[in-house]
Amino acid sequence: MAGIITAPGGLKRAKFERIGLFFCLAVLAACSEGLVSPGSKDVDDLDTFLRYGAPGGEAQLEIHGNPFGVSSEELASGLAEGFKGGVFWGPDLRFSGNSSSARPGYRFVVAFGAASSVAGDKLCRAAATLALTPKARPIRVKIAYCVMDRALSEVSGQIEDADGPRDSRFGIWAWRLMRALTPKPDSKWETTN
Repeated sequence: MAGIITAPGGLKRAKFERIGLFFCLAVLAACSEGLVSPGSKDVDDLDTFLRYGAPGGEAQLEIHGNPFGVSSEELASGLAEGFKGGVFWGPDLRFSGNSSSARPGYRFVVAFGAASSVAGDKLCRAAATLALTPKARPIRVKIAYCVMDRALSEVSGQIEDADGPRDSRFGIWAWRLMRALTPKPDSKWETTN
């Protein structure tokens, strides 16, 4: 018969074990759904820029690097599907790699395999010239919402085990990235892990 071991101070060991088990399960769940860093933003009224940049509700998506080896269209479609509904504050956006209604220079730049030290402004100015390692695991990404050469908002993240752009884990991770990238005005940035 298993007994309850009482620790000094009257605290029960079984309770600590349950708390430890819960913590371990939470960490494992976060790892399978990917990690999302706290975002950072340069303006308080990001939603105004989002509305202006996508007057028809369609936002321009610019992707660099391909972690899955699928066509660029399939990657863009999977990422756009994951981003859908993730805008925390602002317009309900649709994402497209070839938007005809988005204003020139207003875009979401996504760089798979970018170093976490890459600044958002550099993504906006020169993403095509970055040395990317998109095939490395875990998959790392850096995303910026750009107006011309300036990042108004940026976020980074990584995920261990997504099998492709249609994998539900990838979709959930993409949604969480967009949520961190587009916070409520004047809110404190918090991690979404």
